[in-house]
Amino acid sequence: MPEPVDLGYAFTLAPAKAVEYFRMKGHKISWNWYDTFQEANAKAFTVAKVARLDVLKDIRGAVDGAIANGTTFADFKKDLEPTLRNKGWWGKQVVVDSKGVAEQVQLGSVRRLKTIYGTNLQTAYMAGRWQGMAENASERPYWQYIAIDDTATRDKHRAMNKRVFRWDDPIWQSMYPPNDWGCRCRVRALTEKQVKQKGLTVETSDGKLSESRELVSKRTGETQPVTGYDLGGGNTFKPGAGWSYNPGAAHWQPDLDNYPYATAKQYIEGAVSGPPFKDFYRRIEGVVNRVATEFPSLKQAEILKNTRPYLSKEWLPVASVDPALQADIGIATNQVLLSEDTLAKQLINRAGQPVSLNSYQQIQSAINNATDVVRNGQNLIFYHLAEEQRYRLVLKATENNELFLVSYHPVREGTRDKDLKTGEVLRAEK
Repeated sequence: MPEPVDLGYAFTLAPAKAVEYFRMKGHKISWNWYDTFQEANAKAFTVAKVARLDVLKDIRGAVDGAIANGTTFADFKKDLEPTLRNKGWWGKQVVVDSKGVAEQVQLGSVRRLKTIYGTNLQTAYMAGRWQGMAENASERPYWQYIAIDDTATRDKHRAMNKRVFRWDDPIWQSMYPPNDWGCRCRVRALTEKQVKQKGLTVETSDGKLSESRELVSKRTGETQPVTGYDLGGGNTFKPGAGWSYNPGAAHWQPDLDNYPYATAKQYIEGAVSGPPFKDFYRRIEGVVNRVATEFPSLKQAEILKNTRPYLSKEWLPVASVDPALQADIGIATNQVLLSEDTLAKQLINRAGQPVSLNSYQQIQSAINNATDVVRNGQNLIFYHLAEEQRYRLVLKATENNELFLVSYHPVREGTRDKDLKTGEVLRAEK
């Protein structure tokens, strides 16, 4: 495993977005680093084998200071090592994990501190760059992958060097650097004029992305999904296992209410049909399945209660609302949001008939083709017909001008009739 490069020089001045990204992370106890892989790692600072929250806070605080103040690794180590030694988190120890299994593990060491330091600074810095580049995409819509070309560079990373894709190409959802331990790659934003002047070819990942599962632990056999890009000639570029995600995009969502409806709709459609929502769905599905498997005798409400400690307050947009409909329902936002909690609830409540990915891709169609729209308190109820079946979509409008998905499923005609009688009818089938 290559050692991460010392990134202290990159933080002579605090990069505001990188600091914000890191400080907004929560804390998450993790026995193995891949337990909180990819998007979860973008939202919760985690260090494998740290089972005490006070130790985790010490490490997080030290990394936070390094990001904000441009601390060199030497100073980072000098300040943190004595604290970890005093709390017993240092060297090799026999530790019992959450399942009662004894294991000799390497806790604190100079090598591990280098990994923690380099990985978190690089990830935070690149997340900050992503946000800045995404916000300026209208001016510089073409992004070029840049790999440092020296003897320490991996061949596959070198093969990606200078390749150009549009900023909204799906490839950036899974291959925006860093793409492995010690990865020093970055991305450069270009204008259309620069692309033409340099004679660059803009590639597309359409039809060239593939998914596989890669081993992350020889001891347990644990694997994680990895997205690959076809380089041609039988070669494929793949991020390292556990790195096939975009830390900036996973943490950050643009405020779509500041964009024209057509732009917001296009962004949401791409997110729902692409890797962002697929990974979001699979992550929550994995948590639900793990809890249900560990506690097979629990009822649905109890499964949800035991699932919630593993969830955050994150959400993803799954549909957009056009200006005319916004006016009809009296809401200023153009996006419909799905929270982790609601997704978990729907997966649990329909354990016998799991809610598929495709179901959520139909939300936009359900709104666009609604024959009836009814308001009942904070709930907005939409009805539409599909293949002679009546479907009911429920959205909840909050006091903060947000619109959250509550439910979407087929119903009997009697349910529609009842809603039309008891609610305020905003639109009705002619």
